[in-house]
Amino acid sequence: MDPHGGTDAQVGLHAVVDGALVAVTDTSVNPVPGTAGALDNAEAAAISHDGRFVAVVGRNSESEGAAYQLLVGAYGGSLAVAAEGSSLTRPTWSANDNAVWVVVDGTDVQRVVRNPTTGELVSVDVESGSLSALQGQITSFRLAADGVRAAFIVGGRVFVAVVAEPSPGEFTLVNPQPVALNLTDTAVALDWGTADSLLVVRNTVEAPVARVAADGSRVDALPRGNLSPPVTAVDASPSIEYVADSRGVLRLGPDEAEGERFWREVPRLMGVDAQPVLPG
Repeated sequence: MDPHGGTDAQVGLHAVVDGALVAVTDTSVNPVPGTAGALDNAEAAAISHDGRFVAVVGRNSESEGAAYQLLVGAYGGSLAVAAEGSSLTRPTWSANDNAVWVVVDGTDVQRVVRNPTTGELVSVDVESGSLSALQGQITSFRLAADGVRAAFIVGGRVFVAVVAEPSPGEFTLVNPQPVALNLTDTAVALDWGTADSLLVVRNTVEAPVARVAADGSRVDALPRGNLSPPVTAVDASPSIEYVADSRGVLRLGPDEAEGERFWREVPRLMGVDAQPVLPG
């Protein structure tokens, strides 16, 4: 485990707005170049840590059997279909950016590997039989920046598992452990904030956002001031945290004094249906 694993490039804030991936600055919100910015059916997205690649989950109107598609390709370029299913979690990139992970139909964990020479996409199943005992659908799934842990939600409960590689190119999820048991079954989305903590959003008004130690040893409710539940999405980094609520996207940064911290609006992402997107 690399406790210092993280983003290597200052990619900046992005968001999914009105079905397209956009880049967000202090002064503008612009569709990204290429296919991802021209879509109108995107529901979730992930950008690689180095900012070179993008993965998008979009609604699929052309197939009766697969309601959603995973599209993968170069940032600013064309995207190709890499996976399909009746449901897809938000994609998440491996630590070295050579693969993107997604859960198909609530149970099948897949890695989409991109050949660096040809650009060909190959979908490979991840052995996740150890998760079947949890008896539920995986609704949120995120890899840690170190690449050897995964956090996910089943039935509103938060779990952390180890990502093992018993042989080159073969991956398995082992030893899933529940964390934050006092959150009961209210979790709806999560992301890694730091190497040892998760940010979890919940279907509750009293404490809609919590910071959870990855080993389950501690759960801290974050300020709810200025939030308008329900909170539905989260994306985090070691230095800043974003959530989406009923009004738009808000941020919680390190610049507020302790005891006075509250979520600040991201002006250009308010009043729209938006999900924040950071690298990872």
